[in-house]
Amino acid sequence: VEPGPGDITVTHWNPQWPGEDALGCGRALASVLGDVAVVSGPGSMLRFDARSAWLPPGYVAHDHGMFGVVSRLPVVEHRALASVSLPDVGTIWLAWVVVRTEGGEELRILAVDLPSSPRRARGTIATGLAAALAGVRLPAAPDLVLGDLNCTPGSVILPVAAPPMSPAPPWRSSGWLCTYRRPWPVLRIDHMLAGRRVQWVGYRTADLGYSDHRAQVGTVRMVPGTR
Repeated sequence: VEPGPGDITVTHWNPQWPGEDALGCGRALASVLGDVAVVSGPGSMLRFDARSAWLPPGYVAHDHGMFGVVSRLPVVEHRALASVSLPDVGTIWLAWVVVRTEGGEELRILAVDLPSSPRRARGTIATGLAAALAGVRLPAAPDLVLGDLNCTPGSVILPVAAPPMSPAPPWRSSGWLCTYRRPWPVLRIDHMLAGRRVQWVGYRTADLGYSDHRAQVGTVRMVPGTR
């Protein structure tokens, strides 16, 4: 579905800490940037020397090490919320991004990155995520929760990460939606979930030619009259 007036396209990608591939990763991401992109583990992609070679005109980039944000919309807030290492869980990363849409509303995004080891029980990770979220006290309810959650649809993790939010329904989605392991992904472990202040317009994934993860590209529309 092509975005219409007032629609907001949000991209998320985990390029897995690129070093020498940072420039190639940046150029690949530029093709799907949309209005705002959140990058998990950007590595050298958003450092000045690299980004100056691929960042399109009209976009700004902010590098927080554990995550980055690239936007053509005004960025109201962008910060890391937590990097929490827990026994039997691993490291949980949380980040917060707020952009101002062309309609003047604020779109609030919570980015989450969870441990990847398949030997760790998802229930244990869900408990750890609940503790991490309780410790940061989000500034507001997010409109989108996105990231490499390292769990499949229906996991116990999703209602903890994004209650009571929902992924794009099938009639708003297109193409192959599994994200890992590229180039022939069979697992859907990267997620984008929307809250009540936005409605889904479209969702797809994109093979950018780098990383083991496909990128996620979601398009949403603000719901009038919601706060």
